[in-house]
Amino acid sequence: MADVASLLQESKNHLENKCLRSALKVLNKAKELDSENKEVNHLIGSCHFDLKSVEDHYNEGMEAVQTKDKVQDYQSYIEMSKLIAKKDMNDKERIFAQEVAERERLRALQHAAEFLVSNQYVQAKEIMDEYSAKAGHDVEIESFLELVKDAPAQAAKRHRRSMIGKILLPSVVIIVVAIVYFMQMKKEVVDTELQKKEKILFYLGDAFVNIPAGSFMMGADAKESEAADERPVHNVKIESFDISIAEIPQALWEMVIGGNPSFSRVSENPVETVTWMDVQKFIYHLNEIDPDKGYRLPTEAQWEYAYRAGTTTRYYNGETEADLEDIAWYNGREDEKAFPIKRQTPNAWGLYDMAGNVAEWCQDTYHPNYDGAPDDGLVWLGGKQRVVRGGSIRTTAAECRAASRIGVDPEQASSDIGFRLVRDTVTAKK
Repeated sequence: MADVASLLQESKNHLENKCLRSALKVLNKAKELDSENKEVNHLIGSCHFDLKSVEDHYNEGMEAVQTKDKVQDYQSYIEMSKLIAKKDMNDKERIFAQEVAERERLRALQHAAEFLVSNQYVQAKEIMDEYSAKAGHDVEIESFLELVKDAPAQAAKRHRRSMIGKILLPSVVIIVVAIVYFMQMKKEVVDTELQKKEKILFYLGDAFVNIPAGSFMMGADAKESEAADERPVHNVKIESFDISIAEIPQALWEMVIGGNPSFSRVSENPVETVTWMDVQKFIYHLNEIDPDKGYRLPTEAQWEYAYRAGTTTRYYNGETEADLEDIAWYNGREDEKAFPIKRQTPNAWGLYDMAGNVAEWCQDTYHPNYDGAPDDGLVWLGGKQRVVRGGSIRTTAAECRAASRIGVDPEQASSDIGFRLVRDTVTAKK
């Protein structure tokens, strides 16, 4: 087992390489061993201060990106890079770094093109050589260098080729202008995609909560419900997982997929009128945007475990419909349109709208009872319909119970069915 001294040395090695987050992780381990160590506490404070500076430079840079201030965003990136290495940046910081690199690339091309149009071949080549030395291999930059590789010779012979130059130069200008125009168009597309990805990652950063491992009794007995598909009550063990604290909003759907299928189109409302198959398409694209997280629908067991949050009552806050009134929008409360997410009282694990508002798709297929159901919380397949949980603005109080379940055709869409997501990457609770 590592001691405080070795952990301190490891953290210093990380700091020498500008790996602030790696250093902080090691220092926190050291603090667990010796919470009074002054050097450990000093370095932790220093890491937090530097990371706050990184965040400030990132925010300044992204504000400059939005206002198209190329000078300011580059300065912000340089200041950020003085504190943190690229390999230690988080997703949003890496996206910002890519944005700055692309802007610098375009700036170099445009600057060189201006010299080239003015017959200043040597200066154009110098700019491209300088940028290429910093940026490394780049097909388009190398193509530009190829265009002016004989710049000195061209300059020396230009007076003997004046007539030919008058014929060829317009063609060169057209090519350069076309290159610059193409790069500008490409840059605008890259800008749009980077901004979209940045917004999506920013939303996802605070959208999930970790659910601890444990076990619970799944289903309901005859005293609570006459529904045969909720029996037999059985014990299920659940591994820790992350789940979205609320139903997926229309704003996120629009960013990932584009368009909005919802009946009641309000960006803060849960997306609805989506089939189970539509949701799989959304998940596929989200995993492309934010890879290695394993976004998917919750299994039915994960969903009920998360709803209950350690309780054994009909609803996560009690047994009666009066209790449900305090936490859910359901039949008889208002009209039949969904409401904005995170407006009702969450359960003990911080999850909103597990009861009511819109019902939620699960990954499992529907079975008429729990005979043969898995006891490990994994997905249960073999049926044709897909499980929908939680009740909605259109359902009765009974259908908003923790144990209540229905089966719906995966190709069917309804204005009172939406979804929330889980992901396989476990995030420690703050």
